[in-house]
Amino acid sequence: NMKTLDYQWPSSFVKNTMHDNNFSNESIGDVIGRIEDFFSHYYDCHACLMPSGRSSISILLRYLNFDRSKTIFISKWSSHCLYSCIGPYSNISTDFVDPDLILVNHKWGYKSYLHQNFTEKVIIEDSVDTIHLDRSSLFQNNGIAEIISLPKIIGSFSGGLVLTRDENVSNYIRNAQQENVELGRTQSKKKYNSVFNIKNEYGWEYCEHMNTSLDIIALKDIENSMKNLYKNINIISHRREIVLKKFKNIVIDSKRIGPVIVFPMSSYKILSKESSFMVRKFNYSVKTNSDYYESSYLLPVHFAISNEYFQSLLDAIVKR
Repeated sequence: NMKTLDYQWPSSFVKNTMHDNNFSNESIGDVIGRIEDFFSHYYDCHACLMPSGRSSISILLRYLNFDRSKTIFISKWSSHCLYSCIGPYSNISTDFVDPDLILVNHKWGYKSYLHQNFTEKVIIEDSVDTIHLDRSSLFQNNGIAEIISLPKIIGSFSGGLVLTRDENVSNYIRNAQQENVELGRTQSKKKYNSVFNIKNEYGWEYCEHMNTSLDIIALKDIENSMKNLYKNINIISHRREIVLKKFKNIVIDSKRIGPVIVFPMSSYKILSKESSFMVRKFNYSVKTNSDYYESSYLLPVHFAISNEYFQSLLDAIVKR
């Protein structure tokens, strides 16, 4: 039943991957090197591999020596994972009152901007589910780093990237990559099992903020999924054209793409099978520190969605 499925990202869809340990001849460092080379070349900056988007944010907070004397701003309606990776290190606020660090959330590929007054602050660009089509769309707010979640853009079961132009940041992360290998192995197994609903495996979230390592199974899964980057770009780009044929005024960004297209409920309605649609709050102001949220229908456009399912959802959306 698609209704119960969280279809925002390709990672919600179970796929077969090999979970055996037959990679004994592979050096973990070599695989990390190949993955980082691929993404560093794609983004034209340092791409540092971490176990997840969450652990990517956590390691940046350790790098910055953040503690409870500091406050981090995140936007309202942020997902629980941000609380779990920031909470152990600092205070969290959704009210924009002189924060020490601003996490700018570029949700579903849509850009968000900070007012010029705030560009002196420490900024992390949270682009977890964005695919940047153009390097000029990176670091829109001149952040210290930009965060990408690999499950959300290539459908791997784990992995995150810290993109940065700061060599000190990339050196700090690379030195930590094989620091807690045992934890990394446990976390990898738990994530894998939770994706495939084995043994009702939950709980990897609790330790993920401390995790800096990926085991060989997770690494090979990421390496095998890298080809999905271009596949996903092609499918989303094609589906955007189909959507734009039907709705000329829908807002999309030519330099970046996301896994869904948002349709504000004030302007659009669903003809049939309304229950098939996910509804979420979205900030239409594009300004990070303003609260113009509206309930919106999500139309999934990423590669794990079949053409038939995409088309049936698109057919159901009409202008009010």
